[in-house]
Amino acid sequence: MVWFMNKRRGFQMKFSVLLGSALHSLRGNARRTILTMLGIIIGIAAVITIMSLGKGFQKMAVSGLAGEDNGKVTVQFFYQPDNPQSVRKVEKAFSKQDRIGVESIEGVSGTEIPETKEQNYIYGVSIPTKKSTERIVLGLEKSATKESLTVGENISQVDIDANKKVAIIDEELAKLLFSSPKQALGHGVTIDGEVYYIKGVKPTSKVDALQAIFTGADPYKAVHIPATTHQHYHKKEENVNGLKVFVKPGYVAKDVAKKVETHLNEVGSKHTSGKYTFIDVAAQMDIIGKVLDGLTYFVSAVAGISLFIAGVGVMNMMYISVSERTKEIGIRRAMGATKGSIQLQFLLEGIMITSIGGIIGYVTGVLIAMLISNFLPFKIYTDWTAVALTVGVSVFIGIVFSVFPAKSAANKDVIEILR
Repeated sequence: MVWFMNKRRGFQMKFSVLLGSALHSLRGNARRTILTMLGIIIGIAAVITIMSLGKGFQKMAVSGLAGEDNGKVTVQFFYQPDNPQSVRKVEKAFSKQDRIGVESIEGVSGTEIPETKEQNYIYGVSIPTKKSTERIVLGLEKSATKESLTVGENISQVDIDANKKVAIIDEELAKLLFSSPKQALGHGVTIDGEVYYIKGVKPTSKVDALQAIFTGADPYKAVHIPATTHQHYHKKEENVNGLKVFVKPGYVAKDVAKKVETHLNEVGSKHTSGKYTFIDVAAQMDIIGKVLDGLTYFVSAVAGISLFIAGVGVMNMMYISVSERTKEIGIRRAMGATKGSIQLQFLLEGIMITSIGGIIGYVTGVLIAMLISNFLPFKIYTDWTAVALTVGVSVFIGIVFSVFPAKSAANKDVIEILR
């Protein structure tokens, strides 16, 4: 036992000496070391940036589409009439009998008619531009606005009470339509055939809108009008309800939804005048996943090339270092240093270069992702997988591309060196 403890203590002391020598060598050639690290930093930073943004977007999409209500998995059903004009005549698309029938289906724990909430935004509204059309976000203001405007005036309570056709638009949209915010004042913007007088322009700010993404609307281009005016000129009577279906634990939501959809389209109270359908979250998530996977593969391929080139750079630097330190190697061998200790020191130098470069690359990637996320409707997401990937890839590159130079250093002939 004592022999084992002494042996371990001796190895620890030896390793710490080699580690110190490796650090001293890297500091002595700081410029070369930093230049060698650059490829590692760029490659790791690229992968971490795309992973952080991709996972952040995926998390936002899941929370927006997965349909969880107080921990319960839900599926949203809707009724689409064959004749849209008949919508006004339909009092309820989901009758009490429909709900009883749905609740009797295996895998359904209950149903609920969602409460109708007043809209603050309408996504994907088309407005004409000089060249084509633009899909924007329409903000419905229920009270006088108190925005810090670039130019012009806010929507007043008088505008709201009198159903006035006035609007405030974002700077981004003002530049697109009229070249500048000042030129936008006094002009009109057409929404669903009605012309709204632009009385103010506000700084551009993104709308927290997953819906904007799926409707093709630009979350940075918005028009704000009085909600009362919109109700007066555009709002159609909405009597068609949705139905929220709760899925029992242990059941696949999509499978249960298919059964409910089939049932409603066969015996639903309005099945003869329209179609019952649901939002296929799985399909939407599959599309999102494929887009993210494609982007990740592309960036990973570019990063892989960068890391390979960086690895070759590490190998070249290590060979140069071995060549420059030939005399040092000879003296250490003459003083009793083993081939193994020489090899380990050079191997440690290579691993330290790639590991430090990997850490800097990880931090750089996260910072870049955070900067980019300021212009996106979601935040980045990082986890221990990214950290483990960074450390693993960095150490692997250090070992693979340093092992041959390290062996070359260890196998140098002492007599030839000192002759």
